[in-house]
Amino acid sequence: MPARGRNGIRGRDLGRHPGAGTRGPQTLRAAWVPTGSIPATGSVSGAGSALDSPALPLSIAIETSTRVGSVAVRRGADQLRADLGESRAHASDLVPTIDRLVRELGGTPGELAVVLVGTGPGSYTGLRVGISTALGLARASGARALGVPSGEVLAFGALDPGQSAYHLIDARSGGFYWARFRRTDLEALVLDAPTVLSRDELAERLAEPIPILTDVATMTASGLAPAYFERARTDVRPDADALMSLGSARIERFGPQRLDEILPLYLRAFGARTGS
Repeated sequence: MPARGRNGIRGRDLGRHPGAGTRGPQTLRAAWVPTGSIPATGSVSGAGSALDSPALPLSIAIETSTRVGSVAVRRGADQLRADLGESRAHASDLVPTIDRLVRELGGTPGELAVVLVGTGPGSYTGLRVGISTALGLARASGARALGVPSGEVLAFGALDPGQSAYHLIDARSGGFYWARFRRTDLEALVLDAPTVLSRDELAERLAEPIPILTDVATMTASGLAPAYFERARTDVRPDADALMSLGSARIERFGPQRLDEILPLYLRAFGARTGS
């Protein structure tokens, strides 16, 4: 039986990871108040419900570990999803996008019942924005909350049941985030926990002939031989729809986390450059 860790299910327990504290945006509560029309942003998929429908529980999934984030909102049987702008814009468009999707589903902030958020590893700024927003929404509403590691979200959304894959992303300064996952019918299991590797370690740790879930920039920076590029899947990223499916199932099986347990998964120190 796989162990349940702080942020999800894994074949090997990840233990506790260092995380930076998060603060909800100061304008969060004021921003998510119906005050006129919200301009449409991103691309939306899904079917909405009629306005003025009976109260139904709302679930929100926020995934901002990559440069282009996404958010999904479920109300009853209906679900909508939208892409966000690049990471530096997440802070300004995340809450308005949530507000728009909730309205399109005929919901209200008072119906919020579940908040799910991807916890990385990935973009430092994107993770801080996504997690602080999720915590602010949960605190303001009393909704149940759960953090899910973004590599598990990616594996769940990109792989078929029974398939395994590596996850590889550029951690900068010559380091690379690496992990190995297996998709099951209901879960994404961690076979090798996320860690940071040097460029010289990559070839050995990517030896198994399975897909590599990555992006073009990471493969370019890796210096790997062309044979590895043939296994690279650069068409996928952690997505809010997959987070909604995986996170909703986990919170029903295992319950929510305490808000102070939902931390960004940073696997390397972020140095500060100071003047002389």
